[in-house]
This record gives sequence, structure tokens and C-alpha cells, in this order.
Amino acid sequence: ITGAVAEPVTLNLKQLAEENSVTKTMKLSCQVNQIGGALCANVEVTGIPLTYIFEKAQINEDANAVMFVGDDLWTGAYTPLDFIYNYG
Repeated sequence: ITGAVAEPVTLNLKQLAEENSVTKTMKLSCQVNQIGGALCANVEVTGIPLTYIFEKAQINEDANAVMFVGDDLWTGAYTPLDFIYNYG
């Protein structure tokens, strides 16, 4: 994790999962699903809360968004931190 953090950090998935793994029921919907469409389901998801990862990374107070970068260097759009803290 780099950018607006106290110090760049690399986090190990196995260690994070052992420290703070959470299971939630979430709605999963296909991106092309129309309103009321059948391409959605309630699924049980186990993962690590982003807020916990942000805490480990010591994000600076002036940071306002996060960009996720995949192993293949694919990047998505910026996601506002307020959205993650309120809904994530």
C-alpha cells in the first residue's frame, strides 16, 4: 500500500485473514442486470474489511480516495474513502 500513508506497507493475505476475517451476507448483482432482473443473488462472503486494512496502512487524514491495482496492474476508478467507511 502506497500513497497517502504513514509508510508504504505490504500486507500478507493469510496473516490478515487470521487477524480479522469477517463473514457477511451480501447482495451480488451482475453489472448488466436490469432493474428487477434475475442476475442477482444473496451470497455469503468471507473477507477482510477494508477499514481494517486502512488502519494497518495508517492512511493520512488528508487522503480522500483509494485506487485498487490488481496483480496484472489493472486499475479501477477511484473509490471515495467516505463511501468505504459508510458502506464497506
